[in-house]
Amino acid sequence: MNQIKLNILTNGFKVENAQAFFYPLIKYRRKLKNIGITWKAFEEISAKLYECDILIVENNFFRAQWKDNTNIVIGHYAKFKDKVKKVIHFDLQSHSGMPHTKMLPYVDLYVKKQLLKNQSIYLKSFHGHRVFTDYYFNNFGVTDTDDIYSEPIANENDLGKLRLGWNSSLANYTFLGPYRSKLYRITKLPFFLKFPKPYAKPANHRSNALSCRISTKYTRNTITYQREQLSKALASELNTNRVARKQYYQELASSQIVVSPFGWGEICYRDYEVFLAGSTLVKPDMSHLETWPNLYIPNETYIPFKWDISDAREVIEEYKNDKTKCLEIASKGQNNYAKYLTGDDAAEMFCNRFYNLITS
Repeated sequence: MNQIKLNILTNGFKVENAQAFFYPLIKYRRKLKNIGITWKAFEEISAKLYECDILIVENNFFRAQWKDNTNIVIGHYAKFKDKVKKVIHFDLQSHSGMPHTKMLPYVDLYVKKQLLKNQSIYLKSFHGHRVFTDYYFNNFGVTDTDDIYSEPIANENDLGKLRLGWNSSLANYTFLGPYRSKLYRITKLPFFLKFPKPYAKPANHRSNALSCRISTKYTRNTITYQREQLSKALASELNTNRVARKQYYQELASSQIVVSPFGWGEICYRDYEVFLAGSTLVKPDMSHLETWPNLYIPNETYIPFKWDISDAREVIEEYKNDKTKCLEIASKGQNNYAKYLTGDDAAEMFCNRFYNLITS
């Protein structure tokens, strides 16, 4: 087997999306080495960065420079391409849109945590960088104070560079998860990074029928809109205001159904929290997305409703009254998620996927 030396240019194990990117790489470092992949992280550009077969650049490294120093960033990518045989850009952002495409001529692959199934849509521009914010802009006239649009892919051939990586689910979203991540940042000891097991089993009888604790305070109206409409739709039935973290986790484990709207992206950390708590996940339709692990099988692992919220109450009431079906979906959702975290084949599934991804 050919040995692959991989370097990663990153801001480090700091923000949550980067933590979810590194989590399986750290956990499975030894197994990756066994299949011929060694990797090293760099938090600055130096001569040693180029001593590799493949260079991965994750988007957080240049995040603050794109707006005011675009040409400088593009210049870095051009240099990467000149010095390294293969350059891969990892977009760790939470949504399926593509805010920056100008580096595409200088990378071999562009990897996202979630991709639009109809990738030709990337040839168009989205209001607010996201297909769902574009939807609320075009269909409901919702506007943002910072009227921004995503960059369409200019060359159709570059669509062939798009690849699906792994989403943010491969981390620890239990109550203690953030504390474990903090201890790892301080000590660099992989011991603190553990994939969690579900902490509450699905059950027909839970003390709370429905939970939807959400914030509606976002800087962009097109993000806020869906959440505001959902809060209004559920106002007569429950309080959607956020609560203390401990109370929130207790409520998840005692709730039959938990509603998880879109936030900065379609996929939310709440989704994973719901699976671990054994509740039934209800959220806006995810059928436009391709993601891995695939945790979103409609009416099998989660219950979808329309983006315009028009059927949300009806859908929720239907499943509240059908506890047998609700329990079945909660169980399938939890078992499906656990398979990728602690299942017998979890490590092999990830490592094989990663190998195939970087060598494609």
